[in-house]
Amino acid sequence: MNKNKIIGSLVIVSVVIGIIIITIPFDSPGSELTTNVTSPTNNTISSLTGTIHIGGLFPLTGSLSNLGEDSRAGANLAVIDFNEYLETLNSTWKLDMITEDSGTSPTITLEKISSLKAKNTNIVLGPASSAEVSYVKGYVDSNNMLMISYGSSATALSIPNDNLYRLAPDTTEQGKAIANIIYSEGITTLIPIWRGDIWGDGLHDSIFSEFTRIGGTVDEGIRYFPDTKEFPIETSFLEQRVQHHVGSIDADKIGVLIIGFQEYVQIIYSATDYDILDDVRWFGSPGITETSQMVTDPTLKEFSEKTQFTAVQFGSSYSSEYDEVKNRIELEIGRPPGIYAFSSYDSVWIFGLTILETQSDDVSIVKGKIQEIAENYNGVIGSTKLNNAGDLATANYDIVGVKNDQWYLAGTYDATSGIVSKSDP
Repeated sequence: MNKNKIIGSLVIVSVVIGIIIITIPFDSPGSELTTNVTSPTNNTISSLTGTIHIGGLFPLTGSLSNLGEDSRAGANLAVIDFNEYLETLNSTWKLDMITEDSGTSPTITLEKISSLKAKNTNIVLGPASSAEVSYVKGYVDSNNMLMISYGSSATALSIPNDNLYRLAPDTTEQGKAIANIIYSEGITTLIPIWRGDIWGDGLHDSIFSEFTRIGGTVDEGIRYFPDTKEFPIETSFLEQRVQHHVGSIDADKIGVLIIGFQEYVQIIYSATDYDILDDVRWFGSPGITETSQMVTDPTLKEFSEKTQFTAVQFGSSYSSEYDEVKNRIELEIGRPPGIYAFSSYDSVWIFGLTILETQSDDVSIVKGKIQEIAENYNGVIGSTKLNNAGDLATANYDIVGVKNDQWYLAGTYDATSGIVSKSDP
């Protein structure tokens, strides 16, 4: 929504037995929502005044820094757009976000969460990773705080009635999509190399289950510690595993899958020391998709094109509103943003609309309404309906590849039908 876009609004106040009913149809990027706000009769429409603060935790440094800038840019844009919407309602309050760098570190994230609590900021966007979320979740639940994570997806965190919501599908759903996409490429033997944390282990297990169910074989693979910086041992073992399978099946039926974050850079650098490792297909999990280094670094670019490197992420709606938001974020950060910029954008709108609907930033009150708002708000990522654990209920998936010095949409996966559709570069 650009600054010149007119947002239609209509406020109808009807007093019935001391109750005010306010109906607000509005137009925002990807959304058409009619809300019915019920509040005690008084002389003002809004009981909120001044600035309502939410927290924003973004991995601006660390192994997820490739998506931290995108996510922050999407959230900042949403704050601007939501405040413009409030102005059309002659609102007496505005939204503000206190931004913190989580460092992709669970311990730093807990420090930042505690700092936000000390400032009486109890509603938080983020953090990005499941490891961070898992580490701070107990603190958040016990201190009456509320989180929407725009990137966490570990199935182990799918817990009903807690104070965590996630605008990403859990790893069970992601694993099914990734397994079917890879199998559709003619890969029958998959060798995973994965990050050994709550997210990586969960996604690995989900992919293993689905890939074997549909007829493929999953190698024992290589599990690495999240703080690993160099990968000579891991890639040496990977070379041995590929060599083992090449002896019995064609190389074009073997795929290597990286389940990780920014460390994929060092994994690929180490892999270039072995000739056989670029004879097979390579795939990447969410968190690797659309990173600029993959198309600007000569070593990564050459390797990715030779191995037909393909990554998978949950998809967006690709609507006109999506294009508008994408273009504005790209103008700010100087490159196309990844999917988490859009889930951050929609998360801020869901927070804002829930506060507007309830006329409160009290966590207990917001929590009682947030799923209803999410179900009725259609965002730039498409449907934002949440399941009973508070995670994104449904999502389709984008298949992206690298060619001609850029990422391109190579296809899509329909989660409902299980159909993989290919696209030309």
